[in-house]
Amino acid sequence: MRLVVIGGIAAGTKAASRARRVDPDLEITIYQEEPEISISECGLPYFLSGVVESRDDLIARTPEKFAEKDVEVLTRHRVERIDPENKTLTIKDLEADEEFEEEAAPEPVEGAAGAAGAGAAGWAGAELDRLGSPSALSSLPTPSGMPTAVG
Repeated sequence: MRLVVIGGIAAGTKAASRARRVDPDLEITIYQEEPEISISECGLPYFLSGVVESRDDLIARTPEKFAEKDVEVLTRHRVERIDPENKTLTIKDLEADEEFEEEAAPEPVEGAAGAAGAGAAGWAGAELDRLGSPSALSSLPTPSGMPTAVG
């Protein structure tokens, strides 16, 4: 059997971890658009305020940690299309700027990656370029270049 998880961060990585515990022989692949697969999103305000100094301190687990559990993680890969009729995925490798097709699992699991960015427009100050998407840790500015309050 095979499980394809679309999106990491919290929901996708939890689904993959749970699936591994339930079936140690399951082939698991996570496709994650952002460079980070598992971050502490609750720590983002602390990073933006300068309390947490390094982005790396917010990375909960790396692709290498998932590999230790025999879970393949492909960061900077975005699933462009799901074709349920032919049971294929069209995936874009964002680093190479190339698309490829792969056989899909019977039912891909979609994580929450990117879902937070959809609601970001409602935030006070969200129109400011320096904030970026809250689900893209690597795209956020460093605290030293930011004011201490948005006003």
